[in-house]
Amino acid sequence: MHNNKAAKISPSLSKSIDTQMKKAKKMGFTKLQLRKFHAAWLMLAYNRHNFPLKKIAKKAEVSDQLLRNWRTEERFKKGVGIYTKAYARGFVDMLERTELSYGDYLHLVEREIPYYSLGLQKAIATEHAKRMMRVGPTSHSSPEQDRKFLYLSSFAGFIRQYRADRWGSKEERLDLHETTFKLLREADRTLPIIFEKSIKNKDFQLAREIFDVALNLFKDHRERVYRLEKILIEQNWREYDNKEEKTNKR
Repeated sequence: MHNNKAAKISPSLSKSIDTQMKKAKKMGFTKLQLRKFHAAWLMLAYNRHNFPLKKIAKKAEVSDQLLRNWRTEERFKKGVGIYTKAYARGFVDMLERTELSYGDYLHLVEREIPYYSLGLQKAIATEHAKRMMRVGPTSHSSPEQDRKFLYLSSFAGFIRQYRADRWGSKEERLDLHETTFKLLREADRTLPIIFEKSIKNKDFQLAREIFDVALNLFKDHRERVYRLEKILIEQNWREYDNKEEKTNKR
C-alpha cells in the first residue's frame, strides 16, 4: 500500500496528460472545460490508496463537490472510459516497441502499474491478453516474436502490484481473476515452446528468463487465488450474517 508521501502520478501517464492538455489548449477550450478535461484524464490515476479524489480535485483546481458532480455525468464517465482504453492501447504499444532488457522491462512495468486506476489496470490487462493471443509464437516464430511474447507474459510485477483483490468490489475481483486466468493459460501453453526453442538454439539467457517468468507467474497466481478465495469466503459469510441478522430482527 502506498502512503501519502509516495502519492504521485506515474511518469508515462503524467507525460501523456501534459500532452493532452497542450492539445486541448490549442483547441481553444475555456478555463472550465480545461479543468474538466484535466479531471477526466486524472481519473486514470484514481487510486484510493495513492491518488484519491481529493488529490485529483486539487490537481485539477476544482472543488471536491464539483468533481463528485462531474463523476455522475454520463458524458464525463464516457470520456474517462475512452481515455482509459486509448491510454491502455498506447501503453502496451510502447512496451512492445521499447527494446529493453528483461530486468528493465519489469522495472518499467512496476513503476507504472501501481499508480494507475483500477479501470486502467483492467484495461491494460485486457489489452495484454489480446496481444498474447495474437502474437503467441509457434515453433516457426522468429526470436523477436518469442521475446515479444515473453515480455507480454511477464505479469509477475503487474500481478504482484495489482491491488484490486484487496479493495475492489466482488465483481471487480472476479473479473480480475478471470482475466488473470486467461493470461496464465496462454502463458502456460506458449512459454514451454519458447523454452525448448531457446535451449535448441543455445540461447540460454532467454531460456533463463522464460524459466523465471513461468516460476514467478506460478507462485503469484497461487498466492492470488488463495487471497481471492479467502476474501470472497469472508465476504460471503458477512453477507450471510447480515441476512441472518435482518431475518432475526423481523
